Amino acid sequence: MYWRKLLAFSLILLVGAGVWAAGREIVINLPMFTLSLYEDGQLLRAYPIAVGRVVAPTRLGETIITNKVVDPTYYPPQWYAKGLEPIPPGPDNPVGTRWLGLGFPGYGIHGTNEPGSIGKAVSQGCIRMHNSDVEELADLVSVGTPVRFIYETIQVGLDPSTGQPHIIVYPDIYRLKTNTLSRALAKLSPFRLDGEIHEGALQALLARPTGKWTSIPIQVRVCWEGAPLDEVGYRLGEEIMVPLEPLMLKTGRKVHGLERRRAGGTWYGAATYVAGALGLGLELQEGTPDFYQVSLLVGDEALARETFIYRGELYVAVEELARRLGIPLAWDRDERRLVIDRSPVDDFLIIDHRAYLSRRQLRAHLGVWISWQEGDRKAELIQPKVFLDGEILTEESFLGQGDALVPLRPLAGKLGLALSWDGQQGAALLGRDKRLPGVIRKGRIFVSPAMLAEALPMLGVSWQEERQELHLFWNGEASVGEPLLQESLGQVSQVLLQ
Repeated sequence: MYWRKLLAFSLILLVGAGVWAAGREIVINLPMFTLSLYEDGQLLRAYPIAVGRVVAPTRLGETIITNKVVDPTYYPPQWYAKGLEPIPPGPDNPVGTRWLGLGFPGYGIHGTNEPGSIGKAVSQGCIRMHNSDVEELADLVSVGTPVRFIYETIQVGLDPSTGQPHIIVYPDIYRLKTNTLSRALAKLSPFRLDGEIHEGALQALLARPTGKWTSIPIQVRVCWEGAPLDEVGYRLGEEIMVPLEPLMLKTGRKVHGLERRRAGGTWYGAATYVAGALGLGLELQEGTPDFYQVSLLVGDEALARETFIYRGELYVAVEELARRLGIPLAWDRDERRLVIDRSPVDDFLIIDHRAYLSRRQLRAHLGVWISWQEGDRKAELIQPKVFLDGEILTEESFLGQGDALVPLRPLAGKLGLALSWDGQQGAALLGRDKRLPGVIRKGRIFVSPAMLAEALPMLGVSWQEERQELHLFWNGEASVGEPLLQESLGQVSQVLLQ
């Protein structure tokens, strides 16, 4: 059934120049392992066959059916001289249940007692068919029916689903060097294509014949952050293949575990999978793939090669970011994990020997937030700003476990309070008797707003999520301000923990 569908599906059978004979005609395409029966130029039947071996190839040319035999007796080659016995009809008969003799002496179309040989080049030159198929064929043809043997390894037709040309390539079983680029281009020349053929990809199709209809590879421009690359890709049906080397050079990364195809000396991969393997964003604009690496803005500087998109989430290389933030980072070789500011981190990505953390992990371990949404080409590192009564106090705060930690020295200076650090207790001493648990970063003391509120009950807090700003203000009398302050702090913690 597959063979019938295969040929009925093809609107054009390119068998070379010639005129179809009136009536019925058999056309046998050897590389296709197919016998086709036509009537007045229209396909009537198609059957799978076996053909001659490489050392005993089936003849090419035109002939006719000269005789038809039901349940033939098989006479082995030189059977009499070799003292062999003819094999009578039955299950052991190599020519099966029918024999259609041809004008080529000694050649015929016949059945077989080896159905597993169909679709292979295994005979002594005759055409083998399944017994049921040759029985049907024998009833459909007569003595004198024309038979044409052809050798067409390349066929071109119109894909009925798209209206575009497509190609089918069969193995060059007799090594006649028929699967050449020039022959394929010549067969495609009468067709109107929707772009320029990618000859390297077409050559690759010819070198790996599948016997299946395939779209024509059409050149596609490939862009990196809006600018065309020197190398082009190609479209194969709905799939877009892009060159790997220039994209790996742009990112400084290698592609691992990705199916690749070699065409014209260049390795290609499917665009969507290449984007995933390299952690890139990808936009398709009118069929043109545009790859980009999310740029990370740290202050006024854009860091290159520091981001990786994985399953729709943005990851950032942690080493450079920690260095810029003054946060100690080390690698525990024994436990094979990161240690950030003396805290172990087990969940991270290793990409080309670099550690990456997600935005949520960066918030937890580095105290910063990365503003980004899928599809954005830029991400921004945000550290909360701290204001006191509407005036900026500092831009050196960072996100702790649920709070924006505030540098204490600028506030102590505003209040005229002495400040010192108790390293053994991990606490700041504010004034004479205020002890606040805190952390040291870049030589500065940081505490949470909750600790400030406890030590200084006249201090109020307001968090503005959209601006990532923490506002401190004088709350008036402590007896009035404390409940409102605690409610505000609870809201801040809830927001920061989301």
